[in-house]
Amino acid sequence: MSLPSMSERPEAPPSPRPAPPRLSMLACFLIGSFALGSWIDINGVFNQLPLMVKSLPEGWSLPSYLAVIVQLGNIGPAAFLLASRLSRGKFTDRAGVFVINATGAVALLVLAFVWPITIDGRSLPLMLVVLTLSLVDCSSSVVYLSYMSAYPTAYLSALYVGEGVGGLIPGLLALIQGSGGAPECINGTHPEYAPPRYSVGAFYGLLCGMLCYSLLAFWLLTAWPFKLANRPPLKTEQQMAASGAQVSPQPDASHRNTRTRPPAFGSLAEAAAHPIAPSCSAWWPC
Repeated sequence: MSLPSMSERPEAPPSPRPAPPRLSMLACFLIGSFALGSWIDINGVFNQLPLMVKSLPEGWSLPSYLAVIVQLGNIGPAAFLLASRLSRGKFTDRAGVFVINATGAVALLVLAFVWPITIDGRSLPLMLVVLTLSLVDCSSSVVYLSYMSAYPTAYLSALYVGEGVGGLIPGLLALIQGSGGAPECINGTHPEYAPPRYSVGAFYGLLCGMLCYSLLAFWLLTAWPFKLANRPPLKTEQQMAASGAQVSPQPDASHRNTRTRPPAFGSLAEAAAHPIAPSCSAWWPC
């Protein structure tokens, strides 16, 4: 009896593809909720410029001052990268997200009361608070992505949707407020503007409430007792040694340096997106 040739032998069935991870809708909602606090405060400040320039001594030069201050905020990602390197893992991404949201909420609450105050003919309290907000907002784009590296990549869509909603909410609140409406010339010399439905301080108070909601959503995301798809539990070296698992040796300096590249590239992208592009927009042809 002759044996079948290699061409006549039945082929092995193809290995089944792994099932796509099931997304948790609750996790997506919480991720989007905490991500909306990324740039909501700086966007809110620029949405209030039509009202603030009428009361502050800088006038319409105020947007130029604030643009320079927001550029200085790009020190934040570099400071976070330096703190992560010096602390050797003690300053975690989770702590960074809490610090960013809490600092932004407190700064907005302070801004609601101090924005009309001037010192020596300058809006120094407003500029100092905006500098604080720019530091935490520029850091958020780097810290949030670093924190999301522990999740499946499918959850990044919820993060970006939340950041987009964070840019939409201040604009909607400003439209409801009626800021910067068309003036009416009553006596032909001085324009009269219709009063807004609520004040600038109330606007910043609403944004402070949104940041508190973002902070609560992040706390629920870290404390809620559910397991996300494809997210393995993190183990320390002591736990791995107790279970009999082999602990990999510590990487050398060349491998450790590669861990700093994503935050460094994120810092460069943040600098190009927020300070450089708005600064060059004034030179673009209409």
